[in-house]
Amino acid sequence: MMGNNEPLLSIVLPVYNSEKYVGKAIESILNQTFKDFELIIVNDASKDNSINICKKYSYIDKRIKIVDKKINEGVLLARASGIVISRGKYIGFIDSDDFIEKDYYEIFIKKANETDADIVISGASSFVKNKRYTLMSPQYIDRFEAIKMMDDGKYFNFVHWDKIYKKDIIKCIMMKKYGGAEDILCNIQAFFFAKKIYYFPNKGYNYIVRDNSLSHKKVSSDYLDFEYVYELLEKYRDTKIYFIIEYVFCRELLILFVRMIKGKNSVEEIQVVKSILNKKLNTFINNKYMSLGKKIRLLCSAKIPMVIFKLLIDLSK
Repeated sequence: MMGNNEPLLSIVLPVYNSEKYVGKAIESILNQTFKDFELIIVNDASKDNSINICKKYSYIDKRIKIVDKKINEGVLLARASGIVISRGKYIGFIDSDDFIEKDYYEIFIKKANETDADIVISGASSFVKNKRYTLMSPQYIDRFEAIKMMDDGKYFNFVHWDKIYKKDIIKCIMMKKYGGAEDILCNIQAFFFAKKIYYFPNKGYNYIVRDNSLSHKKVSSDYLDFEYVYELLEKYRDTKIYFIIEYVFCRELLILFVRMIKGKNSVEEIQVVKSILNKKLNTFINNKYMSLGKKIRLLCSAKIPMVIFKLLIDLSK
């Protein structure tokens, strides 16, 4: 326990229309062998019975705090609302439809205390249609290698829930509304600011993959705040980190471009993304740290949707 009865760890649980799953998530947190935490549940204006389920648990455990938002603002600002009132040295995040093993945070905090790292990352177990996939990460500290490994996605990626952060590292980054892909945008910046990062294998987080994918829905133009992050990181030009961020940025712009075509966004919105993507691909060709194979794959992947988009424009005339 920290001084003045402050918990060592603050766990932030954003909730939106999760009445079917949130109880299991909360119980998995309350049953932790590590006890020195507070659980901050942020109800992001749910329309179902989620808030009442959360309140029921708060009546029986004083470690639970509830933020009941009246306007839905998305998961990033829900997390930010939790961070604002958090008291822990470390911040952890859990999604409301996932659950964790009993010793998950005991192991996490032990590693954090041993290393005094700004960010500690573990792997996770992924369930896709009840089939289990185990993702495990080796130990690294170098932030360039960490970002590269997150981008590769083999052992861990840009999500928040397989990491704990020192509050000082993450609190300011979360305050901006980034739109889509906020996990990537926040973690890119957090890793820049972190002086020490630690990785270890831990299968204690159970990520549940649902069938209700958002990949075919219209994509918000707010996603274009990627440009803000790109400009923010210009000061890292000519460093290793700059060049891997350039690759990640180009790749995510391409994913956005494809999703906007599938989501039937307006031609004007798609044209804006296409213009930015073309510009960045032209500079990406000269990227010093990306392999020729990655360059070819990205450029070829961009060619097909651009041809499809052109055909769609021609057909609509």
